[in-house]
Amino acid sequence: MKKSYPGSKLIPILSVVFFISLLAATIINKDLNLQFRLSPLVLIPLASIATNVFLLVTISRHRRHIKSIMWFGIFLICNLFWAMADIITFLAANRETGLFARAFVLIPALIGVASVIIFFSDTSSDKEDAPIGPRILMLINAFFYFVVALGTNIIFLRQPEALISRAWGYEINVGPYSILYLLWTQIMLLLVLWIVIKYYRISKAGAQKKQAKIFLISVLFPVLGTTAVNLVPAIIGVSIIPLDSLFVTCMAVIMAYGINKYQLFTISPTQISNNILQTMAEAVVVTDLNFSIQYANKNAVKLLNLEEPVSSFTQTIGEFLKESDFEDVKQAVQASKGSKVGAELSGLVISAKKTGQVTPVDISMSSIASEGRRSGVAGYVFVVSDISALQQAYSKLEEQEKKVEQKVIQRTEELYNEHAKLAASIAGLPVGFIMLDDDMHVLEQNSVAKRLLGNRSEGHWYVKEALDDLGIMDKFMESSKNSEIMDIAEVEHHGRLLHIIFSPIIVDSDKKLGNVILIEDITSQKAAERERNEFIVTASHEIRTPLSIIQGYLSNTLDMDKEVSPKIRPLLNSAYRASNQISSLFTDILIVSDIENSANPKPRYETRFVLQAAVQEVIDKLSEKAELKKVKLKYEPKGYRYEVFGDRDEIKESILKLIDNGIKFTDKGGVEVKLGKKAGKIQVLVIDSGKGITKAERVRLFKKFVRLDNSLKRSAGGAGLGLYIARALAERNGGSLDLESSGKDGSTFSLLLPLVD
Repeated sequence: MKKSYPGSKLIPILSVVFFISLLAATIINKDLNLQFRLSPLVLIPLASIATNVFLLVTISRHRRHIKSIMWFGIFLICNLFWAMADIITFLAANRETGLFARAFVLIPALIGVASVIIFFSDTSSDKEDAPIGPRILMLINAFFYFVVALGTNIIFLRQPEALISRAWGYEINVGPYSILYLLWTQIMLLLVLWIVIKYYRISKAGAQKKQAKIFLISVLFPVLGTTAVNLVPAIIGVSIIPLDSLFVTCMAVIMAYGINKYQLFTISPTQISNNILQTMAEAVVVTDLNFSIQYANKNAVKLLNLEEPVSSFTQTIGEFLKESDFEDVKQAVQASKGSKVGAELSGLVISAKKTGQVTPVDISMSSIASEGRRSGVAGYVFVVSDISALQQAYSKLEEQEKKVEQKVIQRTEELYNEHAKLAASIAGLPVGFIMLDDDMHVLEQNSVAKRLLGNRSEGHWYVKEALDDLGIMDKFMESSKNSEIMDIAEVEHHGRLLHIIFSPIIVDSDKKLGNVILIEDITSQKAAERERNEFIVTASHEIRTPLSIIQGYLSNTLDMDKEVSPKIRPLLNSAYRASNQISSLFTDILIVSDIENSANPKPRYETRFVLQAAVQEVIDKLSEKAELKKVKLKYEPKGYRYEVFGDRDEIKESILKLIDNGIKFTDKGGVEVKLGKKAGKIQVLVIDSGKGITKAERVRLFKKFVRLDNSLKRSAGGAGLGLYIARALAERNGGSLDLESSGKDGSTFSLLLPLVD
């Protein structure tokens, strides 16, 4: 258990007594002649008083949070007294009253110190180890302010005759070292501002970032305000109305907003710890000194088969352990008392209550320090890890290791005994295998390679002749030259489909000995894949028919304004959007199937059409989606008339996928579509202001079923077919699609299409 800082209560109490005594002595020893007058400026502090009273009433209603925001209530009281001091200043009719108003500032300053001390205590993440340096510095600053600034004539001249008459009241005259006081105060304020800015910069996105932003904005008001009305006027010799209470009131309003909306400074560490414990994969059990269970998280309740709620736990941890294991546990916790590391025991066994289910576990133990002045141990924490699955994995791993070891030994013996066994192994491979030296001489090959490449002369240029026949000699030379593995997914050869891999043989990281060619006959696999695609297409067609009926019924129902209940309409809207998403998915699947299974790489229908009009139709279709997401969609179809020859629907679909992708992944800003010329072709640029795409993600960008791995794209949804379809349709119509650029400000996709003169 954590201890509170020993001086956290004593120092504020002594400070209060000291400064109240100082204020009382100052007032009693003065022969005050207080006189007042009416002034419209008094409305400013009165507004501050009304605002702070309202905030105090609002805060008092949140009693469940009063402990964590008690400092804020005291801060509001400080603002009230500060506003009262401004009231006396604006109503002062003589110098004695003006001087009394300056002395009255002692009260809000004193209360403000108490508020800051409580803030340090309540928001410290570890009160026991909290550094006392900031508190000592704060008290030194307060002592300097009270005793030196308001108790002597070094900073301010405290004689009534020294006060200067202004339109708004009486201004206290400065002493010989006033500028040092103002600079010191400004340094302290800027130090606070620097700390808050640093906290804002390191805060993570989400609620923590919003809290830090609210805190930063609230601190800016008094820092900038006091600079404007205190430091700058003092340096240039200009008098400005004192509005300090107004600035701190603005600070209070912003903080109250943050406390109410973003739980600023009200997050409970106890609740967070409990949530963490409940979500831990391990079982966590807390006991007293007699090992009686006081707390168990969900996994512990499940492992031990305990009856909830927690208050009903009456068992000890020893009831679930073997007697010998329990003795080991007691000895371990006794030996680890006073140690922050604790103790660990492995290979124990837990027996669940009632069911008697036995589970092998590892247990980590640590002591809980007691609260109060006397140090001691209040209880113990046990973290129990179920290692049954781990033991099974180890067992399987050992079996696998033994098998692998036996195979390695056997294989090593074969390699050392006779080379013929290696040749036999290669011959038995289900794929074609060819090993070449660096001069393309065949070192090893099997019968599968000979059969797949056909009957040829096995001279020096045997492999070159075969690769030339397949049309992949250039790729082999590129792989050999760059010492890189090259995977050729599909090559047609005499009615068969071959999968070919080139792999260099490299030793010592830089020395290349030759190349290996692997050849696999994938004709049957491709046939099976076509059958699978045909099934998917058939199923998609069958599902789309009832889905279209559902969409129609939902659309007709939503069109009936009066007949549909307002409570039911959101549900119908959600169902209608979901059905549209499913329909879009099936449409994409059918497009992919058509692209991959079509024997003719060209589009089915080719016409000559104006590209601007086609793009405008896409913009009109997506405008509603962009408006719902508050994304600005920009397209100006002006200038040159671009004509394209191809499948109008397929080109529109490719452009639609690009723009829809931009809208989907843009939260702020917009998506812009531009038309132009590049390298004798029509260029369609789709520019978004989204998060951008990393270099690692660009490798997989245009592949099927790829959804880039970040939180923005996971929340956007989709099956990962959009960019794949967009590129495939563009290429089928004689064009190309690439990511032209991407960064923090967004991404730019470039679609090139043949230009018709």
